[in-house]
Amino acid sequence: MDRLIRLYLLALLGFLASCGSIQRVGVSSTAEIIYQASIEIEKEGNWEMFKTAVPSNLKLLEGLLEVHGTDKNLLVSLIKGYTGYAFAVHETLHLEEIWSGGPSRFHYDQALQMYSKALNYGLRYLELEGITHEQLLKSMREVRGINKLLSQKLHLKNMRDREAVLFTAQALGSLINMQRTDMTIVAQLPVAKEMFDWVCEFDPQMNFGACGIFQGAYEAGRPVMMGGNPELSQKIFINAIEENPHNWLVPLSYIQLYALPLYKEDLYKEWKPRFEKWTGDLKAELKWSAVKGKNREAFEEPRLRFYQALAIKRFELMKKYENNLF
Repeated sequence: MDRLIRLYLLALLGFLASCGSIQRVGVSSTAEIIYQASIEIEKEGNWEMFKTAVPSNLKLLEGLLEVHGTDKNLLVSLIKGYTGYAFAVHETLHLEEIWSGGPSRFHYDQALQMYSKALNYGLRYLELEGITHEQLLKSMREVRGINKLLSQKLHLKNMRDREAVLFTAQALGSLINMQRTDMTIVAQLPVAKEMFDWVCEFDPQMNFGACGIFQGAYEAGRPVMMGGNPELSQKIFINAIEENPHNWLVPLSYIQLYALPLYKEDLYKEWKPRFEKWTGDLKAELKWSAVKGKNREAFEEPRLRFYQALAIKRFELMKKYENNLF
């Protein structure tokens, strides 16, 4: 099916390239379908399938964007796509580069490049709505200045606007987190924080706990002398876990972003048996069987499948290198 979709899009690109008068209309119609269909990727429970399938689709989207450079559905799909792939694949494999103690930086560099692409598409989207990067930087000097700017130009009730802001903020926040020695980019952390706040104050359960993960990481990731608050981080993560019990990426992030930096091995050991059980549950769920598995409640929401798969992938790496972590 994925191959058929790519062949269809390639044929469409060739057709549109030879029919200038209908290019924009054709791309707009296709882009809207693609944006609505992008939710399907959240139902993919096979991390390896995601890793293999997504890059070619992103390049096809960029080809469509060449035809219609101001299509907002395409831009949001690319913001989500590049941010999601950088986070789920290259940042995950960069954790192995760190935890194994090896010298490789391949996945680190790939993650930076993909987050940069996502951020550029995000700034392009915002500029189409009348918000420039310079205005964002200026507004962060005012109390809730970015919130006011976004509210003036965008619509919180519009899911496309919320996703554009959320994933642009994630791309920027991730670039900052991965380049903490670069003060020119670290100085833009308030931009990422206020963009997240703009979305999360309206929809705290956006993307099944994404807000809690960011807010917990934000409090845990800064030194206490710079305003970090590990105790608040723990409370945020625990609350997010309670509200999203079947999004295993939330407790995984709790371990990765809170327990590991503070060397709380007891917390890792507390969660380890649960992740081992969930690993088996997910494998059973992905195989056809005439008999339904026992942990049915965890799989009632199909959009959680990829978050669960990503959590298991990171846990497997964590377990592999646990002797290096504590």
